[in-house]
Amino acid sequence: ISRAEREAIKALAKDDSIVILLADKGRTTVILNKQDYHNKVKALLDDTNTYEKLTSDPTRAIKNKLIQTLKEWRKEERIPNYLYNQLYPTAENVPKFYGLPKIHKKDVPLRPIVSSVMYDTAKFLAKIMKPLVGLNSHHIVNSEDFVNKIAELEVPPGQKLVSYDVSSLFTSIPINEAIPVVRAKLGSDQSLPDRCPLDIAQLSVLLEMCL
Repeated sequence: ISRAEREAIKALAKDDSIVILLADKGRTTVILNKQDYHNKVKALLDDTNTYEKLTSDPTRAIKNKLIQTLKEWRKEERIPNYLYNQLYPTAENVPKFYGLPKIHKKDVPLRPIVSSVMYDTAKFLAKIMKPLVGLNSHHIVNSEDFVNKIAELEVPPGQKLVSYDVSSLFTSIPINEAIPVVRAKLGSDQSLPDRCPLDIAQLSVLLEMCL
């Protein structure tokens, strides 16, 4: 980049009235007015149907519960050492909450992200469950995949194709209903024993801790 571009980047980095973030999708850099960003974050956290104000920090209790579970599994020889070390939480920082702008949505809402002691466990579970995505006949990869699937679809007279956008999809999913569905999907995955050293019961325990 040119010298002028470097100077511009330095100036932006020092500007306290803005925040520089990655977009929710597309690897795009987004610049937002800091007050607008704070207002959007506050609007998310003010939703009492989704978020609950706590009187104390549960981080240590969550960390200790995970450690105790991992130690029990290691004692019972139900988890290999490499995975034990991978999932063992070391930090005890208060979880950080931030938002990534959805630039493809109207009014640029934020996708809430929480970084906590369960990060490594969540990352591991996401890797294990990723192959299950797409096995459903209703799954669509992207807009191109959708166009291909409806290429020969004939819409009868008087009918229309409609698209619905779910607001806050992840936090709207009932956890008590989601976990049995995930467990059933894992149970029908014949490749699971080759991909994961943990059984379905163990994965369910970790999933409950993350959610």
